[in-house]
Amino acid sequence: MDFFSRLLQVRREEASSVALMAGYFFLAMASVNLIKSLQNALYLGRVGFDWRLPLISLVLALVAGPVLMLYRRLGDSYSNVWINGLTLAMLLLNLILFSILSQGGLKWVYPLFYLWGGLTSVLLPMLGWVISYNLYTTRQAKRLFSVLGAGGIAGGICGGYYAVLAAGHLSSEAMMLHVALLLALMLGVLMVVNRANKSVLRSREPASRSASPRSRGGTAQGLRDLFQSRYLRLLAATMLMTGLVTTIVDLQYKWELHEAFPGGEREIARFFGGLLGTAFVLSALLQILATGRILRRFGIRAALPVLPASLLGGSLALLLSSAFWATVSLRLLDGSLRNSIYRTSAEILFMPVSGPHTVAAKGAIDLVASRVGDALAAGTFLLAVIYLGAGPAVVGLMVAIGAALWLGLALRVHDGYLKALRQSLEIKADPGSREAFRSGEAVAQRTLLEALKSDNPHKVEFALTQLAGRSAEDEDGTGAYTMSGETLLQSLYASESPDWLSQVEPLLQSRERSVAAAAFALMVRYQSDEYGERLTRALSGDQAPALVYLDYLNRFVGRPGRYLKPQRVVRWCRDASREEAVALAQLMGKTGDPAFRRQLLSWARGGRSYRARAALEAIGRLRDPEAFDLLVARLADNWSRLSARRALTCYGDEVVERLQRLLLKGDVDPDIKREIPYILTQIDTHASRAGLVAALYMPDVMVSYRALKGLNKIRHDSDLSYNQVSFLPVLQLWAKQYYHLLNLRSAVGEGEDAGTRLLHDTLQQRMEWTIEKIFRALGLFFPAGDAYFSYVGFTSDRRELRANAVELIDSRMPAELRTTLLPIFIHDEARRVTAIGRRLFSLPSDPVQILTESLFERDPWLKICILAALAHRDPSAYRSRVRQALNDVHPRVRETAAWVLEQWRA
Repeated sequence: MDFFSRLLQVRREEASSVALMAGYFFLAMASVNLIKSLQNALYLGRVGFDWRLPLISLVLALVAGPVLMLYRRLGDSYSNVWINGLTLAMLLLNLILFSILSQGGLKWVYPLFYLWGGLTSVLLPMLGWVISYNLYTTRQAKRLFSVLGAGGIAGGICGGYYAVLAAGHLSSEAMMLHVALLLALMLGVLMVVNRANKSVLRSREPASRSASPRSRGGTAQGLRDLFQSRYLRLLAATMLMTGLVTTIVDLQYKWELHEAFPGGEREIARFFGGLLGTAFVLSALLQILATGRILRRFGIRAALPVLPASLLGGSLALLLSSAFWATVSLRLLDGSLRNSIYRTSAEILFMPVSGPHTVAAKGAIDLVASRVGDALAAGTFLLAVIYLGAGPAVVGLMVAIGAALWLGLALRVHDGYLKALRQSLEIKADPGSREAFRSGEAVAQRTLLEALKSDNPHKVEFALTQLAGRSAEDEDGTGAYTMSGETLLQSLYASESPDWLSQVEPLLQSRERSVAAAAFALMVRYQSDEYGERLTRALSGDQAPALVYLDYLNRFVGRPGRYLKPQRVVRWCRDASREEAVALAQLMGKTGDPAFRRQLLSWARGGRSYRARAALEAIGRLRDPEAFDLLVARLADNWSRLSARRALTCYGDEVVERLQRLLLKGDVDPDIKREIPYILTQIDTHASRAGLVAALYMPDVMVSYRALKGLNKIRHDSDLSYNQVSFLPVLQLWAKQYYHLLNLRSAVGEGEDAGTRLLHDTLQQRMEWTIEKIFRALGLFFPAGDAYFSYVGFTSDRRELRANAVELIDSRMPAELRTTLLPIFIHDEARRVTAIGRRLFSLPSDPVQILTESLFERDPWLKICILAALAHRDPSAYRSRVRQALNDVHPRVRETAAWVLEQWRA
């Protein structure tokens, strides 16, 4: 049993449901092949091939829609299992009735039975697939649908060859009763499936039935989804071409079959059943040897085009030769490939359409797309062959053109499939409350002026900023402002001094400096003579001007250096207050004038103060090479860290190489190293990005993690995609780390002591962190957003979201990473993943060896946790290694090792 489970990729907990569903498909396809043999034998043998047969196919396409729509409507109110059972019971009664009526020799029964047989051949497999969508996730479908398809193929073989054997001994009416027995068995299988998997089926169905009628997942919803979703439209077009091409092939085959066996009901039944059986034998070989491998290794992109490409090649034989064997070969290609590789891959395409919409979308496509394709094929064949007298060569040309279009759609639908997987993972965040005011057409004069009267200074400042715009002097020095909302607020600026300006002037006395500065900017804009003169006088004195002027220069003037004289500014600095010194330091940095270098360095070295922090940022704007060491030293201090980081960012590429050298030095403070990725991220040049990639390999996990986050931020802000080759080695490294952590957790085992619990928690946190790093690294070269939404889905509690996430990752994963990374995502059992990691990276399996070797970890906290767990274990196996930890470079590790030895002595 275990051998077959491994061979078929079926897990132990899935075995019972897979066996039942494979049994259902076995019975369904055996019934379908018997019904096809009977309907064609009865019609061709007792009526013959004429214009009515294509017309019946056309009517079948029209009738199938309302019948399936009725089925879907019932499915909105009742369980799919029960409605499927009711459908099977009705089909069984219909078949018994046909067996009675056909014995009377009534001619109208045969077209009606042909119509019923065509509808039943569509319904029987579809009933099983609908249940399968609710039973399995996307990832399970990729493994298990080929097994279910194999069950159907085996049934098709038995049904086809049984028709060959039974046709020589039994009448058609007796064979109908045999099919009725198979339908009864199928009904019993569905009841067992419902009882054994009631909780799973119920968890995925009732949401659609509890909704209002308008929102239920019926055919109407499916049609709405079909027209709104580009992916579903593409999928519908693919299925339409499937129906069109295969129906033309099928009609041509029946025409040739009637010509080869005129009036031979039993011969037709034998030949038809034999061809179906042979086609299903080939399908079985393909299903066992090829389908699963193609899907797992190459995905939908390679599996879906196989059938249209084969029919395109086979149509050339029909073009070159009108012999009966050419038509039979084309029909054999269709029967063998459509029931194996194509059927399995086509059914997987519906899986990303989650929840009740899966059934609704499939129902709509079955109702509309496939049936329209059948109708077009029947109408085209009726017109071209029956009325215009076209020969097999013309039919071959029709098949070739249709197969070429079908092939093009099959190649395109894969990209839509990946986008649908991503959409199923996207979480639409609630936009929440918006800002009360925003620049744009929605901003009105009344709203802004009311805001000026608000008691909230932030709201007042916002209104003033919108009125003034984020202005700055233009490059030619004219002093004209560049208004961010000028076009939208042109009605406010219609006059030189608008009426509302009187409401702004009192705000110059506001205690909020930002409000006063924004108000002054508006006054300068509209009354430049008066307020420009005030600014000039304030900047000409020997004492530092009022803060409103300094804040105005800092925030609203692009190049303040033209209004300032360095000697005067330095003089202001002597007696400046704390607030004035901060504003002056910002202004000196903004000018970029080297004349302020000495004053800024003096303040920067003056101890902890707001003035010193402002001076650090200003020094960065001057890009003084001699200040580099001072700024780097300030990175180690929490008080000055942010200012020093901003200052170093201003240097740009000049400091990238020096920062990289600091990362490689062993004697540099770890706190300084951990700030360097932030600086490189803000510089954002080719050299800094290369430095971030190199930082991923640093032993300090915080450095590598921050470098990774920096690369993610650059990717998001710049829409920049990196070369995946740069990240393959580090992904392999993190995969090995994950397996090592999992292996270590297996060695620790269970324990109630505090040290063991702490180690378990730490390992769980480190594994989750490693998973996040892997997804972040994948996000650097995957299409934008795919890795993020996959991570959200993978960490979700929802079974189908997690499966869709893994499927999307699998479809995007480069071949070099599949062996090491995919087992982490696709296997839920920790023991199985641990065994894979041991095999891939030669990890030890002995618990003592694992714990001993883990004390050589680079992560000091993990070593501390391991030592704490060892305190409650037998000391004989670990004593020598714990003694070595007394010489560790990290003081906390040394302290913990000493404590463990003390515990052992006690």
